[in-house]
Amino acid sequence: MITGYILHRRPTAPRIPPPVRLLLWTLSTGTLIALIFGVWNGELSVHWTAWYVSVGHTAWGLALMWITLSCCWGYSNFVNGLLSYRGFFPLSRLAYCTYLIHPVVMMATSFQLEAPMHLQHVIIVSTRAMKKK
Repeated sequence: MITGYILHRRPTAPRIPPPVRLLLWTLSTGTLIALIFGVWNGELSVHWTAWYVSVGHTAWGLALMWITLSCCWGYSNFVNGLLSYRGFFPLSRLAYCTYLIHPVVMMATSFQLEAPMHLQHVIIVSTRAMKKK
């Protein structure tokens, strides 16, 4: 929503010097990579887990905000061309359809359970195996 507000208030590109743009791209890309691969082992201490949970979603949104703004303002023609590739249209529509339908699937699955379930890797695999029988 903040990105839309910024684009509404500032439809033309502000003058951002190239070193600042490079810094923003580096921070944005670094943040996204750190959030994706930072928990590769899946085990964090209590303090790092608290930090990741409290800051992760905001950092993800801010990183995507710069990518969106730079594409809309014409600062990154290569990334804009890559993200606007027509071959991604079916995949994007499928992902959006999945986003809209997944709450219904989750509710239908949870209503079939006889007791509350705490999700763990073993339970997810065993639940999947039980449904195949």
